[in-house]
Amino acid sequence: MRFVYPWVLVCLSLLPLLGALGFWTLARGARRLSAFMSPELQARLAPPRRQAITVAQAALTLAGVALLLLAAARPQWGRSEERVQTRGRNVVIALDVSRSMLAADVHPNRLERAKVDIMDLLDELRGDRAGLLVFRGKANLLCPLTTDRAFLRQVLDGISTDSAPRGETDLAEAIGKSLEALSAAFDENNAILLITDGEDLAGKAAAAAQEAAKRGVPIFTVGIGDPEGAAVPAVDGKGVLEYQGQQVRTRMVESTLEEIARISDGAYIPLATSGTASTTLGAIYRQHLTRVAAREQEERLERRYMERFHLFLIPAILLLLGAGMLSRGRLASARRAERARPARTAGPPAIVAALAVLAAMPLGARAEGTNAAPAAPASVAATNSAPAAPPGREGARIAQKLYRKGEYQAAADAYLAAARGVEQAEAARYRYNAGLARFKAGDLSEAAVILLPLSTLPEQTAAAELLGAAQFRLADPTVATSAVARAQSLERAGTGFQQALRAAPAEPRHTRNLSRALKGLPEVRQAAHIEKVLAEHGQTPPDQLIARMLREQRALLEAAPAAFTNPAPAMIGRLESLGERQERNADLWIPLKQALLTSPALTNEQQRAFIAERIEQTRDSMRQGAERLADLDGEGIGNLAQGEQTAYDFWRLLSAPPALVDEDIAVQTNACAHPDKPLFAQRPDQPEAAQLTALFQERFPAWADQVQAQAQADTNAPTLTPAAREETERLTEETLALQTRANQDSEKDGRLLLQEQALKNLHRIRELLPKQPQQQQQQQQEQQQQQQQQQQQQQEQQQQEQQQQEEQQEQQEQRQEPPPDVQEVLRRALQREKEHEAEKKRQMRDFPMSPGARDW
Repeated sequence: MRFVYPWVLVCLSLLPLLGALGFWTLARGARRLSAFMSPELQARLAPPRRQAITVAQAALTLAGVALLLLAAARPQWGRSEERVQTRGRNVVIALDVSRSMLAADVHPNRLERAKVDIMDLLDELRGDRAGLLVFRGKANLLCPLTTDRAFLRQVLDGISTDSAPRGETDLAEAIGKSLEALSAAFDENNAILLITDGEDLAGKAAAAAQEAAKRGVPIFTVGIGDPEGAAVPAVDGKGVLEYQGQQVRTRMVESTLEEIARISDGAYIPLATSGTASTTLGAIYRQHLTRVAAREQEERLERRYMERFHLFLIPAILLLLGAGMLSRGRLASARRAERARPARTAGPPAIVAALAVLAAMPLGARAEGTNAAPAAPASVAATNSAPAAPPGREGARIAQKLYRKGEYQAAADAYLAAARGVEQAEAARYRYNAGLARFKAGDLSEAAVILLPLSTLPEQTAAAELLGAAQFRLADPTVATSAVARAQSLERAGTGFQQALRAAPAEPRHTRNLSRALKGLPEVRQAAHIEKVLAEHGQTPPDQLIARMLREQRALLEAAPAAFTNPAPAMIGRLESLGERQERNADLWIPLKQALLTSPALTNEQQRAFIAERIEQTRDSMRQGAERLADLDGEGIGNLAQGEQTAYDFWRLLSAPPALVDEDIAVQTNACAHPDKPLFAQRPDQPEAAQLTALFQERFPAWADQVQAQAQADTNAPTLTPAAREETERLTEETLALQTRANQDSEKDGRLLLQEQALKNLHRIRELLPKQPQQQQQQQQEQQQQQQQQQQQQQEQQQQEQQQQEEQQEQQEQRQEPPPDVQEVLRRALQREKEHEAEKKRQMRDFPMSPGARDW
């Protein structure tokens, strides 16, 4: 509510205040005089005195309510003005748009280069006003002096050779129009920036420069083009413009521009050509135009009306408090008055209304203190004989006594009991004290449970810090039962310390606590991750681990190139999914490394160090590939191939003869079907098949002895008969010879016959080997699990794509388009604007010229 004559309102509001103060003074004086009177006189004057007190109380209440109502109306009055002085220059940019500016001796042409440099100049205008003028046969002011750089950019973007009337280039017309655009009263602050190739076909530029010199306006000429000259494009853009049967060539005439600058006390600056781009209009502005005097420009700013509600609110509060003090129902004698006579209110109802209005006024937030119980020197176990604490302050007093005795558990229980049924702020204080008591008792887990909901509340910095301390102690290796528990506790400790730091960033203790919590977190997280992987795969045999890793790596290597061919949304989701699979597959090196390093096959520390180093290098490479896939980097495929090769090398070291035969069959089959396209580019098929057969031949005897021993110990175990063993050894030797000859045979048909016979022998060997039911079932289960995972990932990807499409459709539907009639009006307005611009350009092109005029 705004008031034109606010002091009249203030004076009127002071009348009841003065009257109330008078009554209050009389009442207080009568009360003081009664102390010197006799009892009879006091009894005689008591009724009038009580009446005076009642009247004063009523007057104070009415005055307070009136002032509260005025304050609630939020009165506003008063405004002030101030003058702000700014300094700036006035610059008119005159741009040549004749046909010679289309010459391509500057990339892409002179006009476009000039427009780009003017854009650079606009970024340097800080407080300066600029106007934009184009000229050809005539000059055309497109933008008067303004500080609106956005509008200047918009106008500049639409400039073409049709922006000015056609005709012979007239530099004098451009200078004259520029002087008209500049106010003559501030010529010491004015300047002209003339951007042209210097061809003045009209020949009147020197006279116009003398006129500018008389007014004291310097002209800074900017030459654009090559003095050697360039051809002018034809009107239709095809070929070269011709005049009287000769091709027209345009050259930058530096002498004309230097003369204009010298006469007007300006400067001539040639713009850089396409070969050197160090000179720009921005640099020219900083070096030359800043020497033009800056004019002080005055602007008047009007402030908003100011709220004056506090001028009424503060007296209203004082009046209502005074009325309450005159009340006969004093706080000190309230209980005695209730026993002696019927209950009376502590003050008039207006006080309650005043407090309600006070709570609604924006006078600032109330600060709430946190009453933390004092720390005790030692921790003592809670006693079972602790009395049950009632809710509220009584229970808090009991809890505080228990805390001081060192009975922390009992104190915590009492604080929790006291927190029931009280206000939220009071309950938060009691729960904090309960958490502190649990912390002192060493019950860190329960302390963290109590403090966690408090740490997110405002003004609970102490709770957040205590939560961080409890979690930090829980992360101690002597307390935490596992690395996973340590990592979780450290993360929660960091969260608590971080919340405390946000609430009190100036406190250095919070910074130190957060640094301590985060210092060892990466190592603990890594240990927790290794612990999880070992718990999941630690009992799996090494040959099964490496076989699973190799299958998954080959599946990733096959799926990654196809994922890069998908559309953008699908490609992002697909590659992120492949990156996660690669990350999980790289984790299989953790249990495999543990199994290999503890294997008795490694006889010295050098072998163990070599194996450990190679595994870590491969794991790092695979994880790097996962990150690259997630970042849509095609180089991640190279990391996949490197991981497959290392996994294959370890697989060959650990695999049993049945697995070697299966791989040998796959490689030999591809060698027969696709001799020019190996399964893996880094391993030719036929030499690899021969190496696999040699490995089978080397490991088969020991494996066969092991199978025979198991068959003797367990009658249900598969067995290998002597005849089958003898045939297997014979076929293996024969197959190895065939594969060796196939590697050496250069004739295609002969090599194919050898390969087919070797493949036939391998299938026969696979039939002779004993079947391992458990192993087959396990492999089938693993394959089924992998297939299920792939199907689930595909379904999730499809769901994500569908969800994205639905969100896009919802966003399109939620866009509130204007009604059809409004759309039609806007469309017609834009169409008319385009037609108007097209008509202006047509008039410029059709501007009449004198016979024989040179339009370039």
